[in-house]
Amino acid sequence: FGATVRRLDLSQNRFRQIPTTALSEQNLRSLSWLNLTLNPLIQVHDLSSLRLYPSLEEVHISGTNLTIVTSKDFEAFPSLLHLYLSKNRISRVSPGAFKSLPNLITLDIGINELELIPQ
Repeated sequence: FGATVRRLDLSQNRFRQIPTTALSEQNLRSLSWLNLTLNPLIQVHDLSSLRLYPSLEEVHISGTNLTIVTSKDFEAFPSLLHLYLSKNRISRVSPGAFKSLPNLITLDIGINELELIPQ
């Protein structure tokens, strides 16, 4: 991908892990919108292990096999405004999971398996 790509739709594929090489900050400096919906993902923190995505404002990770949201999962996205995590199998959200997202406006975590919401 080129450094000028702003929107990337990887939905409805067979990614079990996030394709970190293709999504490296070096390749996608201008990325502002990312869709990983309907992939059999089981974790998100692979993205955080990359570098910061200063331009990323919207992420869709719905309809996956995601079960846990940790406090490190979204550290790489300081500018994130909209995060969609609906229709997963999320049963646990770690305390401070969204602490690194000070500008977050939309958090859709509906249709999951949550019993508690952490403070």
